[in-house]
Amino acid sequence: MATVKELKATARPQSGKGAARAERRAGRVPGVIYGNNQPPVTISVDDAELRQRILAGRFLTTIYDIDLEGKKHRVIPRDFHLDPVRDFPLHVDFMRLGEGATIRVSVPLRIQNAESAPGVKRGGAVNVVTHTIDLECSVDNIPQYIEADVSGLEISYSLHLSDIKLPPGVKSLSREDVTLVTIVPPSGYAEELKAAAAAAAAGTVATTAAPGAAPAPGAAAAAPAAGAAPAAGAKAPAAKYANNRHNIGFTVVDEIARHHGFAPWRRRFQGETAEGTLDHERVILLRPSTFMNESGRAVQEAANFFKLAAGDITVFQDELELPPAKVRVKVGGGIAGHNGLRSISSHIGNDYRRVRLGIGHPGVKELVHSYVLSDFAKDDRPWVEALRQAIADNAGLLATGRDSTFQNKVHLAMQAKGFFEKGEEGDK
Repeated sequence: MATVKELKATARPQSGKGAARAERRAGRVPGVIYGNNQPPVTISVDDAELRQRILAGRFLTTIYDIDLEGKKHRVIPRDFHLDPVRDFPLHVDFMRLGEGATIRVSVPLRIQNAESAPGVKRGGAVNVVTHTIDLECSVDNIPQYIEADVSGLEISYSLHLSDIKLPPGVKSLSREDVTLVTIVPPSGYAEELKAAAAAAAAGTVATTAAPGAAPAPGAAAAAPAAGAAPAAGAKAPAAKYANNRHNIGFTVVDEIARHHGFAPWRRRFQGETAEGTLDHERVILLRPSTFMNESGRAVQEAANFFKLAAGDITVFQDELELPPAKVRVKVGGGIAGHNGLRSISSHIGNDYRRVRLGIGHPGVKELVHSYVLSDFAKDDRPWVEALRQAIADNAGLLATGRDSTFQNKVHLAMQAKGFFEKGEEGDK
């Protein structure tokens, strides 16, 4: 509820420049009360008191009861003018507030947990892009400020209006998803990225990809999903890895976002996220863009930001031990030498759901490395595309916790397209 403050005023019988100057010489500030289908009333208020209220902050979002010759006027300041040289108030406008009225106000943004932001810990600085937010709300529910929690922001990442939860009954007037806060990189950061990219080009990049991930059921806010390829830095996977067998999790996450009309991808949590809904469940998809063997850092940042347990997260992974196009869902278990899973498990624990996407085995252990980092064969591409579509079609089942049904539906969809013989196992 908005706090109502008291302010005394006196009637100003005369208007015009001469009368206004006379009020200022007497230590008072001319003003006017208008609105609510009533005639305007010219007033004056004490200069020192008004100046103190303005300098205290939040003047234009504070409701006042103006005592005017024994009669109370419920108002909100709409504008004030200051002397361009000496900064003392010259005029003030107040608008009457009718009972239950709705009003448009500009509310200041308050930054929270800046010291906890990973980007700040690494030397970045918080840059407030939007200082006030235009809102529409009832006169009894004007927020004093809007809180922006930046504890999950990395360097060069941003917090947008859609990331902010507004109070009940408060609506944003912005038509765009405006940027509120960014973490500005420290000096020399660009050179560090160039050095990392050079190291990656020299062959120091991890050799296996982090898994892709999708929403988990029952998450209070959202369940992130992850997918990464063997690329360094804060960019999407390099083009040469786009069709690798190891990148199938990433492509599945992309297809879910495309198929269900998720919001555009944007950089945050050391990766990229897209927001949307699956079967009325809010879902955050996450594609880590760290080194593969550090992808758990991105997943952990997202989990901390949304206050998710490991059980609220589902990871799509490529699986050598399953035949091509087979899909299995399980919770917990071993990592089978998968460095992406090892990183995630070390950061959030082992009890997350995995959707294992079969890519087949080359048959010889020595060939695994080159096999997973090579593109799918031309003959494989039809089933890869069909599998992506089948998973995207049934992703809502995962979001609502129907794992067995999801697994069976995907199998039947692939069978209907001729990739499995009838009678093959599909639900174990």
